[in-house]
Amino acid sequence: MLDYPYATTREEKLKMANEIASRLLSRFKESIAVFYSHFAFIRSGTYF
Repeated sequence: MLDYPYATTREEKLKMANEIASRLLSRFKESIAVFYSHFAFIRSGTYF
């Protein structure tokens, strides 16, 4: 990780965000899928 504050370009920030997202998905893929499907179910209005 970088010591902050540190000037970064947009591309560097997106690369870092993609790396974090990739790590989270590889570790919590099933939990994220369950949460997303539950949230989508609630948002569809069929929950109420």
